[in-house]
Order: sequence, then C-alpha cells, then structure tokens
Amino acid sequence: DVAPSYGLQQVATEKKIRELKSALLANKKERKRLAQRLVDLGKQYDQAVLDHQKAQISTVKSEIEKRRRVEVTRSRVCHDDEIVSSCRKELLYLVKQTALTRGEVVLTDASLEIFKETREGNITQEEVKEELRNWVQTSSKQIGKTKLSRKLVNSGIKLSVTARYDVWGSVRDGQISALLGYNGDSPPPPPLTLRDVHRLTIVTAPSDAKVRILNIKPKYNDGMLLSPGEYHVEVSKAGYPRVYDEWIVLGNADKTVQVTLKQPSSEGGEISQFADMSFVWVPKGCFRMGSPSYENGRDDDEKQHRVCLDQGFWLGQTEITQGQWQSVMGSNPSGFKDCGLNCPVEQVSFEDIQEFVKKLNHKHGGGFSLPTEAEWEYACRSGGKNETYCGGNDIDELAWYASNIDSQTYQVAQKEPNGLGLYDMSGNVYEWTCSDWNASYVGQETVCLNKTENSVRRSLRGGSWGSLPRWVRAANRSRNNTVYRYNYNGARLRFSRGG
Repeated sequence: DVAPSYGLQQVATEKKIRELKSALLANKKERKRLAQRLVDLGKQYDQAVLDHQKAQISTVKSEIEKRRRVEVTRSRVCHDDEIVSSCRKELLYLVKQTALTRGEVVLTDASLEIFKETREGNITQEEVKEELRNWVQTSSKQIGKTKLSRKLVNSGIKLSVTARYDVWGSVRDGQISALLGYNGDSPPPPPLTLRDVHRLTIVTAPSDAKVRILNIKPKYNDGMLLSPGEYHVEVSKAGYPRVYDEWIVLGNADKTVQVTLKQPSSEGGEISQFADMSFVWVPKGCFRMGSPSYENGRDDDEKQHRVCLDQGFWLGQTEITQGQWQSVMGSNPSGFKDCGLNCPVEQVSFEDIQEFVKKLNHKHGGGFSLPTEAEWEYACRSGGKNETYCGGNDIDELAWYASNIDSQTYQVAQKEPNGLGLYDMSGNVYEWTCSDWNASYVGQETVCLNKTENSVRRSLRGGSWGSLPRWVRAANRSRNNTVYRYNYNGARLRFSRGG
C-alpha cells in the first residue's frame, strides 16, 4: 500500500515543479518586456524635451528677428558747482527711464564719450569713463540715490551717455517714445549754457616752481579756464624760504600774474607763518655732526663726521605748544597742563606726532613733518656752528634743565634763542625726530623713516627739564620706542613745500 501512495505524490510534485518553472519563465519575459517598455518611454520623454526646447529656441529666434534698436543720448557739460545739480539730473534722467521701463525696454549697453576741453592732466579719460560707467550702472538700481562724483564735474569735461535699447515683439514706436518720455523725432534738449570763463596764467621765477590753487580741486595748469572769482594761489619750490601765498581776483578777462620767489639766504633766520605757527628758515649747508673726543659728557654714539644738507627748510621757532596741539587734535595729552597752553606739549609718542602731522597736512595742504636727526642738530648749532649747547656755551641762558627748573616744563621762548632765532632746542622737552637711531652713525641720521614696520624706535634730541647738563648738549642723542609717551618728550615741526 505504501509504494503506490508514494508514486502518486511524486507525480504531483513533479507537475507542480513544471508549473512553477513555466510561471517563472513567463515572469522573466514580462520583466524583460517591462524593462524594454521603460527604455522606450525614456527615449520618448527625452525626445519630447528636446522637441520642446527646439520649439522654445525657435520662438526666441523668431522674437529676436522682430526686435528693433532704439538709441537715446543725453549729453551735458558739467562746468562748475552752480550747474552740477542740473547736469546730474539730465544724465540721471536717462538711467531712471531705463530702470522704470525694464521688461519691454532693456538697457543692453552704454557707450561714453568724454571730451577733455580743459584740466589737462587732472584726470585721465579712462578714469572718467570707468567712474561714469559705474555711476550709470549703480543709478539704474538705486534711482535718484546715486551722486555723480565731483571728480566728473570739473570745468570743461563733457559727459555723454548713449543708451541702446533692444525692443522686443510688437512694441510700437509710439509706445517706445512714451516709455522713454522722449520724442524721437525731436532733437534732445540743448546743452546747458556755460558761464563765461577766462584763462589764468601764473608765470614763476624760478620757472620750475610749483603752483597750486588751494580753494579748488583741479590741479593748476598754465592758462587754465576759470570762472570769474577769487582764487587762493600758492607758489613754492624746495629750498626757497619764501612761499607766495596770495588771493588773486579773476575778473571778466584773461589774467597773467608774475611771481618771483625770494632767493635762498645763506644766513638763515628769516621768520614766516604757516598754519598760524612761526617757522625759522634754516639754510642748506655742511657741518661736523657729533662731538669731538675731548668734549665733556660725551657718549660713544656721538662719532664726529661731516654731513651736508642739500636743501634749506623751515623749522618751528618753538616746540609744538599745548595750545597748538589742542587746536588740531581737539585734546591735550600733556602731564603739565597747569603750565598753560603756551608750554610745550608732552606725553606724546612718535605715533601721536604722526597723527598730528597728518591732520595738519590735510587741513593746510601738506608740507609739515618732523626733521631728520641731522637737520635737527644742524639747526640746533645755529646752522652747523661749533657749539656745546644749541646756541652757544652758556647753558643757563639757553636751556631749561634739571638745575634751573622745578621738575616741570616751562613756557616756550623764555630763554635766549640760538643764532638762527630758534628757542628751547636745548632743554624743556626732548624732541622727536623722524630718523631711526643707530649707535654708530651710518647714514640713518639723514633719512626720514616715517613707517614703523622697519623700526620701532626713533631718535630724540635736545634734553629736557629733568636732564643733567651733559644731556642737553647739541651732540647728545637719545631714543625711544615709537609708542612710548613720557612727560619729557615733545616735538618741533619741519616745513617745506615740495621737498
């Protein structure tokens, strides 16, 4: 009985296996069919995307073929402050319309024409183009908020802006004119009328003297065109003591002014005012810097050697006072404020002095600095003379120092001046120079080193209220870190136009 039953089961199992194999084969064929169908659908989709893109490109090309170009030009001459506002409005008008009509009218590019009628050498044509181009682009984004640089509105620079518009589709010419607010059949508004201008020429002796007009921005050039008015003219040359500094009235005609600078003096001692400070002329010359080996109180860093100064210069008649410092900086750092505004400013570092000089130069047109160590000693010695102290050999007549003052500064110009008319170069406060300090004179004493990345110390000269006699000698040298502030350190200004 068992055998037949087992046979029947085997037959049934084999049949089931055949059925499963058949179903599996059918499933594989379906999967293959489905996979192929998926590939076909992908190809159809890619082709559809491609066809759509081609249709879009075709549409765009069709629109491009229909576009027309419209040009609108605004051109104005910006001559002086009285018409700067109008000039800016005229140019800005074009840019405003570009921004307001964006969508149907598009600014595709801007071309600039600049005609340099005057102000030769004041600003290059490329600089004008670049700045005006930036102004156009910025103005189109910030309507009415962008100012036209004053650099672009100097007398005689003609500014032209041409905007080229691409007009798409079926926009009619009348719509374009309405959008731009400009009738294409009519010429643009006439240019602004220039005020009467006349030529100003300054003839100098020497001929290579530097000429500046201080109350206007443009640089002077011979025969420059200016509107009638008053002009602050300065003529200077390095090595010449006297600076021509006068106001000139330009009327309704061309004007020529002859200026002769005073010849340099071999004696020195002339006094002049710059920035409401008194300066003494120090003539050029050669001298023996340092001290002889037999001088009492001499230090090892005072090697005697010959130095020549090729140009004369102006040196402050006194040290910078507390009042002068306060008028420029707005504050008074001095430790001895009770001494008064006519006492030397102190407790100032070399860096502080550089900031003072920077502000003074910005306000008065440049020329101020600190003297080099060689310039300082040459001036101290009354023009390079053999003197123990600055002005002679009698210390009490010339200097405030430890033996004749009670541990504080004293008002400037109370002792006798030296041979050039300079006060307190010995004593009262040490004076910063712009020279790096070196124990052995190797040439740095003739060089002005204003940047501190090369050195963190500078020479100081002259001694102070707390110094012994040996430290107020003409040859004595000291030094400090450029950021240190002490109540015995001050400064004296050097002045020279063009050198």
